[in-house]
Amino acid sequence: MTGSEHNSALRRLDVAMEDQDRSRARYQAAIGTSSELSAYTRLSAANEQVAARGAWLAWVDDENYRGVHAGPFSLRAETDDRGHSAEKPPLAQTRPLHADPERAVLPRNAASG
Repeated sequence: MTGSEHNSALRRLDVAMEDQDRSRARYQAAIGTSSELSAYTRLSAANEQVAARGAWLAWVDDENYRGVHAGPFSLRAETDDRGHSAEKPPLAQTRPLHADPERAVLPRNAASG
Protein backbone atom coordinates (compact mmCIF):
# COMPACT_ATOMS: atom_id res chain seq x y z
CA MET A 1 0.00 0.00 0.00
CA THR A 2 1.01 3.62 -0.26
CA GLY A 3 2.80 5.67 2.35
CA SER A 4 -0.27 7.86 2.84
CA GLU A 5 -2.42 4.80 3.64
CA HIS A 6 0.20 3.65 6.15
CA ASN A 7 0.33 7.11 7.75
CA SER A 8 -3.46 7.29 7.95
CA ALA A 9 -3.67 3.83 9.54
CA LEU A 10 -0.92 4.74 12.01
CA ARG A 11 -2.70 7.99 12.99
CA ARG A 12 -5.95 6.11 13.54
CA LEU A 13 -4.16 3.54 15.70
CA ASP A 14 -2.57 6.34 17.75
CA VAL A 15 -5.98 7.97 18.32
CA ALA A 16 -7.47 4.62 19.34
CA MET A 17 -4.61 4.01 21.78
CA GLU A 18 -5.08 7.45 23.33
CA ASP A 19 -8.79 6.71 23.77
CA GLN A 20 -7.87 3.34 25.29
CA ASP A 21 -5.58 5.06 27.82
CA ARG A 22 -8.32 7.54 28.78
CA SER A 23 -10.87 4.73 29.07
CA ARG A 24 -8.51 2.68 31.24
CA ALA A 25 -7.97 5.65 33.59
CA ARG A 26 -11.73 6.27 33.81
CA TYR A 27 -12.36 2.60 34.53
CA GLN A 28 -9.71 2.46 37.25
CA ALA A 29 -11.24 5.56 38.84
CA ALA A 30 -14.74 4.05 38.63
CA ILE A 31 -13.91 0.71 40.28
CA GLY A 32 -16.27 0.20 43.20
CA THR A 33 -18.70 2.88 42.05
CA SER A 34 -22.04 2.70 40.29
CA SER A 35 -20.38 3.74 37.02
CA GLU A 36 -17.89 0.83 37.00
CA LEU A 37 -19.88 -1.27 34.52
CA SER A 38 -20.31 1.51 31.98
CA ALA A 39 -16.63 2.46 32.31
CA TYR A 40 -15.67 -1.19 31.78
CA THR A 41 -17.90 -1.35 28.70
CA ARG A 42 -16.21 1.74 27.23
CA LEU A 43 -12.78 0.26 27.99
CA SER A 44 -13.73 -2.99 26.25
CA ALA A 45 -14.88 -1.06 23.19
CA ALA A 46 -11.63 0.93 23.20
CA ASN A 47 -9.64 -2.31 23.41
CA GLU A 48 -11.52 -3.66 20.39
CA GLN A 49 -10.81 -0.48 18.44
CA VAL A 50 -7.08 -0.76 19.17
CA ALA A 51 -7.10 -4.38 18.00
CA ALA A 52 -9.01 -3.47 14.83
CA ARG A 53 -6.79 -0.49 14.04
CA GLY A 54 -3.68 -2.59 14.67
CA ALA A 55 -4.98 -5.28 12.33
CA TRP A 56 -5.75 -2.66 9.70
CA LEU A 57 -2.23 -1.23 9.96
CA ALA A 58 -0.77 -4.73 9.63
CA TRP A 59 -2.92 -5.37 6.57
CA VAL A 60 -1.88 -2.06 4.98
CA ASP A 61 1.78 -2.91 5.57
CA ASP A 62 1.57 -6.56 4.48
CA GLU A 63 -0.61 -7.60 1.58
CA ASN A 64 -0.34 -11.25 2.72
CA TYR A 65 -1.70 -10.47 6.23
CA ARG A 66 -4.63 -12.77 7.01
CA GLY A 67 -6.18 -10.87 9.92
CA VAL A 68 -6.45 -11.17 13.67
CA HIS A 69 -8.73 -14.21 13.61
CA ALA A 70 -7.21 -16.12 10.71
CA GLY A 71 -7.81 -19.69 11.65
CA PRO A 72 -6.37 -22.98 10.57
CA PHE A 73 -8.92 -23.37 7.76
CA SER A 74 -7.53 -20.37 5.92
CA LEU A 75 -4.04 -21.82 6.16
CA ARG A 76 -5.13 -25.39 5.43
CA ALA A 77 -7.03 -24.38 2.31
CA GLU A 78 -3.81 -23.43 0.54
CA THR A 79 -2.34 -26.91 0.95
CA ASP A 80 -5.53 -28.96 0.99
CA ASP A 81 -5.00 -32.09 -1.09
CA ARG A 82 -8.72 -32.19 -1.92
CA GLY A 83 -8.37 -29.09 -4.07
CA HIS A 84 -10.29 -26.60 -1.95
CA SER A 85 -9.24 -23.01 -2.48
CA ALA A 86 -8.83 -20.25 0.11
CA GLU A 87 -11.55 -18.22 -1.62
CA LYS A 88 -14.28 -20.83 -1.21
CA PRO A 89 -14.00 -23.26 1.73
CA PRO A 90 -15.93 -26.55 1.65
CA LEU A 91 -19.61 -26.13 2.55
CA ALA A 92 -19.19 -28.05 5.81
CA GLN A 93 -16.78 -25.37 7.05
CA THR A 94 -19.23 -22.52 6.43
CA ARG A 95 -22.17 -23.89 8.45
CA PRO A 96 -22.44 -23.73 12.25
CA LEU A 97 -22.70 -27.00 14.18
CA HIS A 98 -26.19 -26.05 15.34
CA ALA A 99 -28.44 -23.20 14.29
CA ASP A 100 -29.94 -23.23 17.80
CA PRO A 101 -27.47 -21.65 20.26
CA GLU A 102 -29.04 -23.65 23.10
CA ARG A 103 -27.78 -26.85 21.45
CA ALA A 104 -24.33 -25.54 20.51
CA VAL A 105 -21.36 -27.58 21.66
CA LEU A 106 -19.27 -25.63 24.17
CA PRO A 107 -15.69 -26.26 25.27
CA ARG A 108 -15.53 -28.29 28.47
CA ASN A 109 -14.43 -25.33 30.65
CA ALA A 110 -16.97 -22.89 29.20
CA ALA A 111 -19.95 -24.97 30.30
CA SER A 112 -18.81 -25.09 33.92
CA GLY A 113 -17.85 -21.40 34.24
